[in-house]
Amino acid sequence: MSLPLELIDEIVNNLPPDEPQTLRNCSLVAKSWVHRSQKRLFETVRISRSTRSSWVGSISPANLELLRHVRSFAYILDHTAWLRFPAYRTDSLGDYLPSLRNLESLVLSSMDLQSDISQQVENFSAFRHTLSSISLWECRISPGALVTVVNYFPNLVNLQLRASTQAADHEPVPPLLRPLRGRLSVQKLRDHHLPVLDRLSDLPPELDELVLGGAIAYDHIVATYARSVKRLRLLGGFERKP
Repeated sequence: MSLPLELIDEIVNNLPPDEPQTLRNCSLVAKSWVHRSQKRLFETVRISRSTRSSWVGSISPANLELLRHVRSFAYILDHTAWLRFPAYRTDSLGDYLPSLRNLESLVLSSMDLQSDISQQVENFSAFRHTLSSISLWECRISPGALVTVVNYFPNLVNLQLRASTQAADHEPVPPLLRPLRGRLSVQKLRDHHLPVLDRLSDLPPELDELVLGGAIAYDHIVATYARSVKRLRLLGGFERKP
């Protein structure tokens, strides 16, 4: 007995997101179940150092049928990776990035975005106009590189910077092409990282929300951003509207 597509969608959409094997089994039920199951299974992809080999071994970067479903792509390393491994470059994911044509959210961890950034951002060209959210966790990125990344995505409305973002740079910083919009989340940065953030306020930002957390110069950031943000949230339960 065949089921209406609307009912198949309802069944697949209500499966627990943390049970990928169930989604794989659904794709084997019937041909009419394949598309919806694959779409749900590949909407969110999270790759770690330990799972990268299995991902590369099972998913071809040329498999557009599967990779076109990806809306959120995260490459996350463990918190001690800085101490034991060198930072990656986006080239290490270069085979897959051109196939992520509908990507909306990108999370990069322990990436070196400080050198050759103009060349590296070309790896993002497939989703340049679809990406709206980017998170950089423990990435090496200079003020100039950060501005280059922000300028590259015209629809960016969510930017997250967390942990060991670096500020040293001897290259000229390009001008900010448009005000920073939407949501800015800044966590676990230190005072010497402030030049990175200062470059994002060259034009008055148009933020809906500013989220601050961890060891950071609150006074400086609040003074820089608070007057142009609708909502200020301090992680740890404190919240106020500027």
